[in-house]
Amino acid sequence: MLPFFPSPYPDEILFSICSRYHDWNHSPFFKRTLAGLIGENGGCATVGFPSHIGRLINFLPSGTTLTAEGLINQHTLFPLFRPFLPVNRGDMILRYMIGEQGRLLYQTVGAMASGIPMLRYLRYCQQCIREDINILGEAYWHRVHQVPGVGVCPTHYCKLSKSEICISPLSNKTIFYSVPTEVMRCSSVEPEVFAFPRTDIAKAVQWLLKGESPVVGLENIRQRYVDLLYKKDLATFRGRIRQKEVAEAFNRFFSADFVDETFSAIESNQTETWLSRLLQKPRTACHPIRHLLLMLFLGTTPEGFFSRSFEEPKSFGEAPWPCLNPVCEHYRKNVIHTCLISRDSKMGCPVGTFNCDCGFSYARSGPDSNVDSRYKIGRIKSFGGRWLQKLWEYIIVEKCSLREVARRLAVDPETVKNQLAIILGEKAKYEDCYKENQDKRRDNYRAKLLLTVRLNPDKCRTELRNIIPGVYIWLYRHDRFWLSTNLPPAIRGRGPIQSRINWDERDGRICIEVRSAAKLIKNKEPLVRVTISSLGKEAGCLSLLHKHLAKLPRTREVLETVAETIEEFQDRRIMFVIEQMIENRIKPVVWKIMRAAGRRKGAEGRVNKILKRYQDERPSEVVERIKNEEGYQ
Repeated sequence: MLPFFPSPYPDEILFSICSRYHDWNHSPFFKRTLAGLIGENGGCATVGFPSHIGRLINFLPSGTTLTAEGLINQHTLFPLFRPFLPVNRGDMILRYMIGEQGRLLYQTVGAMASGIPMLRYLRYCQQCIREDINILGEAYWHRVHQVPGVGVCPTHYCKLSKSEICISPLSNKTIFYSVPTEVMRCSSVEPEVFAFPRTDIAKAVQWLLKGESPVVGLENIRQRYVDLLYKKDLATFRGRIRQKEVAEAFNRFFSADFVDETFSAIESNQTETWLSRLLQKPRTACHPIRHLLLMLFLGTTPEGFFSRSFEEPKSFGEAPWPCLNPVCEHYRKNVIHTCLISRDSKMGCPVGTFNCDCGFSYARSGPDSNVDSRYKIGRIKSFGGRWLQKLWEYIIVEKCSLREVARRLAVDPETVKNQLAIILGEKAKYEDCYKENQDKRRDNYRAKLLLTVRLNPDKCRTELRNIIPGVYIWLYRHDRFWLSTNLPPAIRGRGPIQSRINWDERDGRICIEVRSAAKLIKNKEPLVRVTISSLGKEAGCLSLLHKHLAKLPRTREVLETVAETIEEFQDRRIMFVIEQMIENRIKPVVWKIMRAAGRRKGAEGRVNKILKRYQDERPSEVVERIKNEEGYQ
């Protein structure tokens, strides 16, 4: 049993407590000190995850209040890793630390494979050293300062200083070092102060080391990450995470220098990163620092992440929601304050159920895509007394038709039938309680059809239908088999239908009309090209020329004669321009004719040829007189 043991200071790491014991004991050998603490040789002085703590408790002086769990939770790094480990693994690490299986600790914790290296040298805060000396008379190693990834003091927001004391020396692993004297002397220097995100990481680690965070399990942690990502539109409601967008947003949120300091950089070309593995279904543990980085990115702290209850994502917007009962006085008004959310077993999407005080209850799938989604009904779960009362009034009192009732109640006609059958207390058809008895109507319509067939024995089915269209349509919809049995046999394969139109006479008439139309078109101003369409419009027979020209041979020959090609119409337009220029006493020059006739460059030869032809067709003395007449431009 030890003669004495130092009382631990707040947040003092167990390595520091044992170092102070060695100094106070004035032992010349570190191995003797370690053997006295655990009762055997062969142990190691470990900073982060020591073992043989159960032996240490057994050798403490009688009357001590220290316990193995208390030392582990208050003076080791175990509380930092505990919330982010599987429950069974955390219990296993606790047993290893109390027992003698120290060699398996770092491998079980996952610190070696996390990608964040363990510290090689002990660190300290100059401000903390100064305060410890002033208050306690001596300095000690603070636990929060020895966490990899923490670069500043969570109390003073200044950068941590690195000592020259190696945590795991290769030559001697049984050495205990207290805070050196030179460190205490340099504590008067004012260090540099930092801000977000370094200070937030340090404060988050400090809160976790207090051991106040509950162990909720890795699956629950992941689900909380998904909920927060969903609020940032980085995950779907069904839990599918947009990994690429998350990585891009993470890199934009933190500076490159900071993620390099925490050994958590994410390369843009990496297909699998620590962040993607952290957000996948939990198969491996991840370093607590990286969990804290993700929490800061998602806008929360470990205290808020573990302590607050996470709300279901508001897939249906904010309360209140509208009542969608079309016969209620508060129709489409926001009077529903409760939404019961469940999940569709097949699709996995959220389903919201909304119950109004009027008795009307409806459900719809989410999440809402826009504001109008609030006014859509997926399924009516309960109509309520007010809706059923209006149904009865519309049917019995107002004698409304089926479709009119369905329109007023905003439902399908089949729904009206089913609800009315429920009101009547039987599964009767709606037609049995309708304003007319369907059996009487059927017998009446049958009699009318038989009488019409008897009075018109030479009529076919189509002609009979034209005589009594209403009766025929009703029987076709409601009594089709009887109708087809009692109608005359259908006429099939009549052969060629004799034409009742004298196409030869029509051809002669249209032929004359087309010739007259051609003369009228050529005399129009502005000029219009003579085509089949223009001739048909002028003669009033455009449809016949397009659809039945094969039955009008003489008309077709006339069309081939009088219809103009594009070149013929252009020549006529040039000739018209020449005549207009001479009439207006303008000298017909080729370039003027081309501009007035709308001809492009390259048509000079054709214009010149038409101009010469025009002059040749006129008497020479007339042309010479026009050319020599004064005032001719």
